[in-house]
Amino acid sequence: MTDLLSLLGSRYPIIQGPIGYLNSPKMVAAVCEAGGFGMLGLGFVGDLEEVKRLMAGVQELTDKPFGANLMIIMNPNNEKILELLAEVGVKTVTTSAGNPKQIYPKIHELGMKGIHVVLTFSNTVKALETRVDGLVVSGCESGGFVPPTRSPRIWF
Repeated sequence: MTDLLSLLGSRYPIIQGPIGYLNSPKMVAAVCEAGGFGMLGLGFVGDLEEVKRLMAGVQELTDKPFGANLMIIMNPNNEKILELLAEVGVKTVTTSAGNPKQIYPKIHELGMKGIHVVLTFSNTVKALETRVDGLVVSGCESGGFVPPTRSPRIWF
């Protein structure tokens, strides 16, 4: 448990789910202030000015650590977003919806840690081979993002 708390920098081992456009800086900051690890959902946010606005909004409301989720195959600006996150001191991100091999070299180059969401055992093995820093083990529906007619193996 202490490894997870060290990775997150939060008081409690509670990670807020990054719920896309439904979350806000106010919600992320409230989770952080309550002792959890608040997460900005940036999977669908391609506008870098919007990313800056969201990060600044969190920082106006809390001095506690927070993170962000990046959906690997959904956002072509992930590397630039990672750089922005690192500039403001974000130390841990989560990743999902894609092969972590594509983005973890950048995460580690920036001195950050990454926790990857996996859907299946084979995804888990591949993620561990990529040297992710942690895993979120989810069901194959993964919050409803994987259509039931498609195999979760599409991510790898």
